[in-house]
Amino acid sequence: MIIENTLLISPAGNPAIRPVDANRSIEWLSGAFRIYLKTPLSWAASTVILAAAVMALGQVCPAWLAFTLSGTVGVVVLGKFMRVCQALDEGRDLITNAKANAYAGALWTLALLAAAMCLSLCIVLGLLGVNAEAFTLSDPAAVVEALGFKLVVMAFAALLMTIAMWLAPALVVLKGVTPLQAIQMSFFGTLKNSLPFFAYTGLAILMCVVAALPFFLGLLTAIPMLVCASYVAYKDIFTA
Repeated sequence: MIIENTLLISPAGNPAIRPVDANRSIEWLSGAFRIYLKTPLSWAASTVILAAAVMALGQVCPAWLAFTLSGTVGVVVLGKFMRVCQALDEGRDLITNAKANAYAGALWTLALLAAAMCLSLCIVLGLLGVNAEAFTLSDPAAVVEALGFKLVVMAFAALLMTIAMWLAPALVVLKGVTPLQAIQMSFFGTLKNSLPFFAYTGLAILMCVVAALPFFLGLLTAIPMLVCASYVAYKDIFTA
């Protein structure tokens, strides 16, 4: 699939959203795999470094702070990775494209908005009486029993945050869309393509479960593929 990286514009002059078929979810992952294969060792090394950083945050920070910091920095890192994906996809110079500082301020603004979302979720969970100890239970059934309806609220809130931020870094970094507009476009673009999104989510979960079986080593491929897939999906939904 070859798609020119030009933002779709509606007749009214606003950024447009392309509805795609549910089977495009397979293309998102296969396209991601093709990008991953161009520099697999670099992707694996980046995954190890980021995983170590997240685990370190979990050790030295309270759960709410580690969650918020991970979400904040994660948006910035994902934005940088979008430039890497673009360079690999279009044959550009990898280092120059990845280090480009265009829209860096907007990316950090987007990250601060993500931090606000994470903090809001933590506050809601705190008001509901959810604490981190519930997730330390080894039996998944015990976790569900301990949290009950709170788990449904948490899952729904996390879903809303995910679809709001899924494609926003690519829109900000690659097309200069404002942070608030990027969140809106990501949210409604995902909703308009809910079938391919949920099909992709199911495939991604299955891929990660299988990848985790051989001592989690497969996640060194699966996690970079999820990053690359967000770039492929961004191109599919928002560019022409």
